[in-house]
Amino acid sequence: MTQTRPRPLPLATLLAGGVLLLILTPALIWPLGRTVVEVARGLAATDHADLPAPAFIALATGRSLLAAIGIALLATLAAAPAARLIARGRARWAPLLVTPMLMPSYLAYAGWGLARAPGTVLGDALERAAASGARWAPVLTGRTLAIVALALWAFPLASIVLGASIARRDPALDDVLRLDAPSPLARARVVFALHRSALLSSVALITLVMLGSSVPLHLAQIDTLAIIIWRELSESPRDAWWRAWVSAAPLLAIALLGAWIIGARLVRAAHAPRHDPPRDDTLRSPRGAVIAGAILVWLLAVGGPLLLFALSIRSPDSLWRFWRLSAAGVTQSLLSALGVTVLTLLIALTLSLILSTGSRAGARFGAFCVRLLLLGALAPGVLIGAALVESFPRVDPAALPLLAGVARFGFLGAVGACLGAWAEPPARRDARLLMGAGPRAWALACLPLQTPLLLGASLAAGLMSLHEIEASVIVQPPGRASLAQQILGYLHFSRMEDMSAAGLWLVGGGVVLAACCVALIALTFRVRTREPRA
Repeated sequence: MTQTRPRPLPLATLLAGGVLLLILTPALIWPLGRTVVEVARGLAATDHADLPAPAFIALATGRSLLAAIGIALLATLAAAPAARLIARGRARWAPLLVTPMLMPSYLAYAGWGLARAPGTVLGDALERAAASGARWAPVLTGRTLAIVALALWAFPLASIVLGASIARRDPALDDVLRLDAPSPLARARVVFALHRSALLSSVALITLVMLGSSVPLHLAQIDTLAIIIWRELSESPRDAWWRAWVSAAPLLAIALLGAWIIGARLVRAAHAPRHDPPRDDTLRSPRGAVIAGAILVWLLAVGGPLLLFALSIRSPDSLWRFWRLSAAGVTQSLLSALGVTVLTLLIALTLSLILSTGSRAGARFGAFCVRLLLLGALAPGVLIGAALVESFPRVDPAALPLLAGVARFGFLGAVGACLGAWAEPPARRDARLLMGAGPRAWALACLPLQTPLLLGASLAAGLMSLHEIEASVIVQPPGRASLAQQILGYLHFSRMEDMSAAGLWLVGGGVVLAACCVALIALTFRVRTREPRA
């Protein structure tokens, strides 16, 4: 039986907590704490009339919420086939289905944006429409493509949330609905009622992710609050950067609330005893339409941008010119991504050890760390970068992108540690607790099972930091090569040939690396399903 009485933390666990704090302090605790003090000082020393008008901030927040919720609704709708595929005995497809989210979101938009480039059918039609007086048509098309592309990028997140809900539903209910529901609309109402919580969670989660995103929506000329904050940082001297934090108060409040709720749920799931329902050996395979729908959405998310990038390249020499122009930036970004991977793996391992103790103190400390890392991920990236620049003015510039990557994507290690604890089979958990729930028991019982998951999550963090733009353009000093800065320059200055070559390499190569990351993550759950049931 799972022990519930409080247990003292072993010395090795306390040391693990010290290592975790040693990573989080320079990446998040010190920069955010210092920023709070600077904002308080600035507010005390300035006339509040000089601050942005509340009505202006409220309008920008509303515009941001509308765009983010629209993306979340489309992503949730697009995720329905993949969610059914994952839930109904096809979890081995999950590694492939999740790969779009590990690609750069701005390249997803840039790829589909090529569909309206001059010389294309859509581009020529928009040019004729603008010439005849419909100047709104190109802008509206660009915004629509941005929302659709971001929805395709985010659909894996929705498929996981919905798939977990569908997996808990009795498969026999599908047959009952087909026989008894009088119409497709009636069936849809019943399905919505059954999965209302998962649907709302999916929309809320993707909305949280999109609120802090600025580059794709900025390129589509959607003036969100995240873009206004970035512009304010760019146009202000450093001693006035605190004003951008005041302007970002609505986004920060939403990010803090989201991090608090999600962090609590993750840690609670990591500690809750898990009892699986008995396996259903008669579980019917998904219908062909479900499989075809999931494949189609995946192809639109990954294959569509890849194809458009490839078709827009006029000369094969552009592919090799990318390496001539970007070799230094790619090398530096790879080194930084490697460092992010290592530090994220340390976060995952130490947090996994702390959560395995089952102690109340460990749960509280783990919840604090998970919430802090989620806040770094959900807050606007430009603000995280600004906080790091202000907090470490004399630090080697090469260290700041590393800290920014940990602050932005270290949460993947924390999520991996929580999921690893959640995925631990009940029989193995009980055996570990009988051994004393110390570091030795963790190393023998948890580490072999969780290593693929924690390594995959850490590699995913490094891969996402490789092409992160928002924080990196703030912390990267002028004149220093950076892959993210070069891609941002291609996007802003319409260097379509170079951008297409970069997109082809990054998206195409990234799909392979992303598949490796999520395959490692899936390995943990495959091993778990082979464990004997308690």
